[in-house]
Amino acid sequence: MNLVLSALFASAVVWGLDYIGILSFTVELVVAATAVLMVLTYLVIR
Repeated sequence: MNLVLSALFASAVVWGLDYIGILSFTVELVVAATAVLMVLTYLVIR
């Protein structure tokens, strides 16, 4: 569940940053953002 929700949120954030011209939307960036969000979520709920 954490993976799916983190991936959806990371995709939305990266898409938004691409939309305003800060980053480009790439699969690698979404995967990295998903991993960071998963780790942060794990640490917060521990």
